Amino acid sequence: MFPLAVVLAVLAAPPPAVTAWAQAACPLPPREAASNAEFKVQQAERVACLERAMNRELDKVLRPLQKKDAAALAEWMGLQSDFHRWAREACATVEDARWIHLRTGARSMGTSYGSAERECLQAQYAWRGFFAGGWSRGEWKVLFAVLEASARQGPRRQEALSQYTQRAEAAARRAPAKAAQQDTPSRSLSPEEWARHLDRLSRLAHGPQALAGRQCALMPKPPPSCAPLLVSGFMDPLDFQGVLDTSSDTR
Repeated sequence: MFPLAVVLAVLAAPPPAVTAWAQAACPLPPREAASNAEFKVQQAERVACLERAMNRELDKVLRPLQKKDAAALAEWMGLQSDFHRWAREACATVEDARWIHLRTGARSMGTSYGSAERECLQAQYAWRGFFAGGWSRGEWKVLFAVLEASARQGPRRQEALSQYTQRAEAAARRAPAKAAQQDTPSRSLSPEEWARHLDRLSRLAHGPQALAGRQCALMPKPPPSCAPLLVSGFMDPLDFQGVLDTSSDTR
């Protein structure tokens, strides 16, 4: 009834190599969930599994640095901490965007709330784990081949995020000074709530540039295209085109 693979296909699917890594590390459930509650449990379990798998791959990069390069180790650990913070907020922002109706300025809620965030986190951890695994083995050509293929979708994703942000800014300008109380699951966002949403969109958009620059600085011989390609990799799971397409008649 609730096939996890279908949800993954509907959202921004990672490249085949990343999907294969994720499936090997954390196979999809052998059967479909019988209920929405079970489906959410399956999602949460796979998020946790992929986070553990990502950390195992990162350990393979970090352990050799413990004895030979304390500065690089510290930078890696700081970078990973910042990645975690950015990815969690970015995926939560994608989830929120799916429930905000830009035309009416209202936010609704439903039983599927949280699903997009969990799928986004799965994709982020899969990307990061795949990248760390390739790094630890020195498979630079493989890594950049996958990044280059993914980057072809980069302009489309950036344009979708830009369009969504512009529409959200317009909706924020129309927001009443005090949101009216409504006896429904849908309610108008206040100016303060719009400001927080726009701040999160800004961090979502600009965070990958800083992360990519720091990651490339740690690479032995980064190519000139390193930072732009990594930005595309970080942004790959953040599909705002799907947000724009959802209930487009009300947005």
